[in-house]
Amino acid sequence: SGFVGQDGPHQSITTFIPDCSVDGDVVGFFVVGLDVSEVKRVEAALRDSQERMQFALEATSDGVWDWSVAAGTVYYSPQWARLLGYEPDEVSDSVQFFIDSVHPDDVARVNDETQQHLKGLTAVKIGEVRLRTKSGEYRWFLDRGKVVARDEQGRAIRMVGTISDITERKRNEMERDRLEAQLRQAHKMESIGRLAGGVAHDFNNMLGVILGHTDLALTTVSRGVLASDARADLLAIHDAAMRSAGIVRQLLAFARQQQVVLEVLDVNERVNSMLGLLPRLLGEDIRLVTALQDSPWSIRIDRSQVDQILTNLCVNARHAISNVGVITIGTANCTVDESFCSTHADATPGDYVRLTVTDNGCGMDTETLSHIFEPFFTTNETGEGVGLGLATVFGIVSQHRGFIDVTSRVGHGSTFTLYFPRYQGRVSPAAAPPAVREPTAAHETLLLVEDEPALLRIARRMLEGEGYRVLAAATPDDALAIAKTHPEDIDVLVTDVIMPSMNGRDLTGCIQSFRPTIVPVYMSGYPADVIASHGGLDAGVFFVQKPFSIATLLKAVRDAVEYRATVYHGSN
Repeated sequence: SGFVGQDGPHQSITTFIPDCSVDGDVVGFFVVGLDVSEVKRVEAALRDSQERMQFALEATSDGVWDWSVAAGTVYYSPQWARLLGYEPDEVSDSVQFFIDSVHPDDVARVNDETQQHLKGLTAVKIGEVRLRTKSGEYRWFLDRGKVVARDEQGRAIRMVGTISDITERKRNEMERDRLEAQLRQAHKMESIGRLAGGVAHDFNNMLGVILGHTDLALTTVSRGVLASDARADLLAIHDAAMRSAGIVRQLLAFARQQQVVLEVLDVNERVNSMLGLLPRLLGEDIRLVTALQDSPWSIRIDRSQVDQILTNLCVNARHAISNVGVITIGTANCTVDESFCSTHADATPGDYVRLTVTDNGCGMDTETLSHIFEPFFTTNETGEGVGLGLATVFGIVSQHRGFIDVTSRVGHGSTFTLYFPRYQGRVSPAAAPPAVREPTAAHETLLLVEDEPALLRIARRMLEGEGYRVLAAATPDDALAIAKTHPEDIDVLVTDVIMPSMNGRDLTGCIQSFRPTIVPVYMSGYPADVIASHGGLDAGVFFVQKPFSIATLLKAVRDAVEYRATVYHGSN
C-alpha cells in the first residue's frame, strides 16, 4: 500500500492480524505497518545500474568474468562465451576452463600477472593474452581485472574483470612493425647503393697497395736482398689487407637486417666508429667535422639505429651541398625545462643527450620544413633517393621517447638536433678485452675443409706450422671419405660454413654420427644472419670470421681442443 508523507509518496507493507474472541468471532484487528520506500528506491537504482552496465557491455562488446577465488569457480557472462565462439551453456564455471584456453606461450606470464595482483602488488591486473576459441583459432584479448573483496587476513576472495577482443588491432600492429622494418631496410639498401662507389674506390687503392708490395717483396727475394726489406713490404701488405677487411665488416654490419637490440651506449663511441665509413659515403668534396662533448651521458638504443640516423642525416646534408662543403656532427648533454617545452610541442622536461648534424648547404624554406619528415617526401631529383631517410630518423627518435628540432634558412644551411632521453639506470663498466694467449705446442689431428683452394693451402700451412697434423679436404664429400677411412682419432673439424654441396653444420652432424667426440670450428666470410639461414650456429661454438690472422685461427683451434679435453676427457 502507499501513503503520502510530508516529503512525498511512500511505499509500505501493512499486516493485519485478527483479534478473536473465545468462541472464534473476530472482534478486532492489530495493524502493523513498515515503510519500505528506501528499499524500493535502492532496488530500482540497482536495476537501473545493472541495465546501464549491460547496455555499456553490449555497446563495447566486452565479456565479463567474476571469479570466486576461494571456491575456484568463475561466472562467465554470455558475451564472454560468445567472444570465444561458445554458447553460454557450453562454458564451464571452472577456472581451469580459462587456463586451458590460454595460449601455451602466454600461460606463465598470465599466471605471474594474476599472482602479483592477488598479492596486492598491482592496483589492477591488465594484460594481453591469446585465447583459443571453440574453432581452435587463437585470438588476442585485452584482459582486465581487479580484486574487489579480501578476507580479514588480506587474502583475495573475489575478483572481477572484462575481456575485449583486440585481434584486429594486434594484426595491424604487427603489419605496421613489418612495414617499418621493410622501410628501414629499404633505406639501408638505398645507402648501400651510394656506398658502392666509395667502397670500390677504397678497395682499388688497397688492392694497389697489396699488389705493389707483393711485387716488391718478390723482387727483393729473387735478388737476394736483405730479409728486413722483404719484411717491410710484407707488413705493408698485411696492413692493407686488414684495412680492406675492416671495410667489408663495416659494410656487412650496416647492411645486415637484424632485430633491434637495446643497449646502453656512449653516443660519442658510435660517432667515432662511423667516421671511417661516412667519408666514403659523402665523397671527397665534403669535409666532416666533429664537436663532441667529453663524457656525454649514456642513452639506451640499438647501436645500428644510431649508425642509420647518422648515415641518413649526413646523406641528407650532402644533398643540400652543391659542391664543396662542411658537415659537423656534435654531441652535448642538456636539460630541457618547461620554458623550452612551451615552444617545442614534442618536448618533455628532463635530461637529454643532444646529437646535432649541421651543414652549410642551401637550407630550406618554411614550406619545405613542414614536410621533411613525411615518408616519400623528397626534394631530390628523380633517381637520387626515395625520400625515406628523414622519415626513418623521425621514427627511430620517436620510438626512443626523444624528439627532433630543425632550424634552417635558405642559403644558410640547416641544423638537425636530436634529443635522446638520458639513461638513468646503472651503467656497467666496459669489460676488459681478453688477453691474447700464446698458443702452445700442438700435436692433435685436424680435418680441414675449405672449397677455396688458395684458402685451403694457406690455412693448412698455418696449422701445420704450429705442429698440428692436418687432413685437408676440398669438398664435404672428400671430408666425409677421410673421416670414415682415417684409422686414428680426429680431434677437431675446421670447416667453412657455406659450401656448394653441403653446409658446415650438416657436415658436422654427419661426421659426429660416427665420430661423436670431434669438435667443430666454423669459418665464414658471411655475416651472422646469412650463416643462420644455412644451418645456424649454436651459442658457444667456435667460430672464425674471414679473413683471419694466424693468431685468430690458432686460438679458435686451441680453444676447441681444450673444450674437447674437458668434455670428453680425451675419449675416442
